[in-house]
Amino acid sequence: MPRCWSPSTPIRSGSPCNAWATSRNPEDKSLQLWALPPEGGPRSLGVLTHDRLLKLAAAEQDVRQVPALAISLEPKGGVPSETGPTGPVLFKGALIHKML
Repeated sequence: MPRCWSPSTPIRSGSPCNAWATSRNPEDKSLQLWALPPEGGPRSLGVLTHDRLLKLAAAEQDVRQVPALAISLEPKGGVPSETGPTGPVLFKGALIHKML
């Protein structure tokens, strides 16, 4: 596995680590993206696909106060948001808010 994560490393699209994870997850598993709010449990932002370019539609209010994101390995199709991640968390990093 590439050495690519530390608690202070932001999650970036296109990094070798993301490519490694999405190309190596088993057929019966999915990668799921989670918002990690300062209060309360993790909230699902969707299941990641193998597409080279990935866009997840999240409303501004879903991520406005969220300081971090995580990616977990879950059963195929993901798990309900209410349960939080059930599999191992593979990536966790700061969410950098940028105004376009």
